[in-house]
Amino acid sequence: MRFALFSDIHGNYTGLAAVLDALSALGGADVLIAAGDHVTGESGGDDLIELLLAHHVHLVRGDSDTPDKFIRLAEQARLHPGQTRNSLAYYQGIVEWFEHSIAPSTRHLLATLPFEMTFDVAPEQRLYVCHASPRAIDDPVCAAGTPADTVRRAYGSVDASIYAFGHAHTSYSRWLDGRLYLNVASVGFRHDGLSRFTLLTYRDGHWISEHHAVPYDTEAEAKRVVQCGVPRPDP
Repeated sequence: MRFALFSDIHGNYTGLAAVLDALSALGGADVLIAAGDHVTGESGGDDLIELLLAHHVHLVRGDSDTPDKFIRLAEQARLHPGQTRNSLAYYQGIVEWFEHSIAPSTRHLLATLPFEMTFDVAPEQRLYVCHASPRAIDDPVCAAGTPADTVRRAYGSVDASIYAFGHAHTSYSRWLDGRLYLNVASVGFRHDGLSRFTLLTYRDGHWISEHHAVPYDTEAEAKRVVQCGVPRPDP
């Protein structure tokens, strides 16, 4: 059985299309999964969700898939200017973009997505997928250098042989206590012009993971961002 996993699209419609094309060229997958943060940041909105659904992608909710995070950050920026990554104007702009550029039906879909998914592939072979960790949708434990004890505490409530997630935008594979932890990496917010996805195959009693990087047309995506009027993060 073959899974294709990617995360943190952040509205990068051009990058997502490149990933889907590359996946097709590699023979496709039995199950496609997007592990959260589908919108906000780049050009895609309703059209990006339509593309995912057209390819029958299973969607997991990320912390940037509703306005809640940005409303909270806007309040922090208002109360503590200069202490947030972006400005108050940016966060307010994203909240307004959600309201005026995303259809109510799409907002409802995003807000009601599951926080996690499990796939039982074989006896004692379970794949668990979330955006960050079982304990929090924005848990900062997804980087490769996270201490082992921290990882154990974050994922210990779930019994699985493989844990797949995103949130941090760098792909990696990590064996710990006989289990595989996969950051499937980001399609969006790429400074290198390479969207990333992961192929995970279970065959003959073994798991095989492959991290892929796919070039996409960054100029075309930048033009789409301008045309769609998406607020840009501060430099």
